[in-house]
Amino acid sequence: MGVNRGSTVSLPDTKADIADPGDMVQNRFRFQAAFAGYIALRLLNDTYGYDCIYCEQYEDILVKLKNGQFIGVQVKTRAKSGRPFKFSDDDIVQSIKRFIKHECEFPNSFSNYIIITNAGFSSETKNNDLERILVAVKKHKGSTKCLKEIDFSKNLEKLCSISGCNKKVALLVLNKLNTLHWGDLDNYETILASDIGRITHNETQPLSILVKIAAELIALTLKAACQNMSLTEPAYYELLRSPEETILNATLENKRVTSIMVNACLVKHLNSSITLQSISPIPISLTPKGTNIMEIKMTQGGISSENIDLIDLSPYYFWCF
Repeated sequence: MGVNRGSTVSLPDTKADIADPGDMVQNRFRFQAAFAGYIALRLLNDTYGYDCIYCEQYEDILVKLKNGQFIGVQVKTRAKSGRPFKFSDDDIVQSIKRFIKHECEFPNSFSNYIIITNAGFSSETKNNDLERILVAVKKHKGSTKCLKEIDFSKNLEKLCSISGCNKKVALLVLNKLNTLHWGDLDNYETILASDIGRITHNETQPLSILVKIAAELIALTLKAACQNMSLTEPAYYELLRSPEETILNATLENKRVTSIMVNACLVKHLNSSITLQSISPIPISLTPKGTNIMEIKMTQGGISSENIDLIDLSPYYFWCF
């Protein structure tokens, strides 16, 4: 039976679905991918010492350094109306628990750990303020002396109990832990675009171009976060000498983002945004003899001769133009 759109009957394309949080979940995944893109940009700068990054490999983002060590990154998000995170929050405790697990499973392999969030960190209570606690821990180089400066013993004991470790290991991880408040769920793509302009010294590029690059970087890291192997035929693996090792290598390779991949995103869009306007348009009287009418018009319009040469001056092109 047809529906009369002029009636007062409610339709699924005329009202918001506030009961389904799926779009918010997707936005949070995209926020994480955007921050992965933010880190991936640093692959282009040798001063950071980044070799590559992995998405959803032991951590939300796993940074491999050129010295062979790693940085583990956990991304935590909350709705804009949500309160800042506290040390005792389950999300934070679980993140630090993961870092402790890495410290025990891969000793001396991680140089740093990072918790990044859009909501920031609460400073209401001194012994539950993660950022102040980390300052105290680092000041005393991970020793129990930090507890005399800020008594967060109860939260530390809770962390040790949940993680199954002693205070020494927990404080070792806290001494390596850093926090970052980055963007929010509404503007992270624009922030990434601005960062692209700054890192690549392309601040004068139109924002539309930088946003395209940001979207492509996000797509790149989202793809890396999926366990997506290009070799999908089971029969193929059975023919190999070490099928398990081949599958593992293919999986890890698809999770990896390199400087070459990031640079490809940049070149694709920055090279396509050729500036056709010349600084000083040439008067018609100064155009060389033999120049056709369309070339004269383009020159008078301020298009440089170098860029005119880039254009296919065929009858078909003029018809389209």
